[in-house]
Amino acid sequence: MEEQGYDIPASCRHGCCTTCAVRIEQGSVDQEEALGLMKALREQGYALLCVSYPESDLVATLQDADEVYVKQFGNSFESGGKEWGGVFLDED
Repeated sequence: MEEQGYDIPASCRHGCCTTCAVRIEQGSVDQEEALGLMKALREQGYALLCVSYPESDLVATLQDADEVYVKQFGNSFESGGKEWGGVFLDED
């Protein structure tokens, strides 16, 4: 979308942070590279514009900056998180 001259809110521009999230009201997009958006949210009509390519004319609604983030990560981050349990490698 930015390549077409549209000014959209974005932070990472890699489809990971959800800052550019919208809800597609009409039309469709190809968002193969939207790694930061769960399939369930895509199916509900959400898209990350920084990595989306319109497949038709669009009507889209910008989302509150945290709306999609909370819908996607809220169960773990908003409730205090979950302990990772992984191993940190030494930086040396």
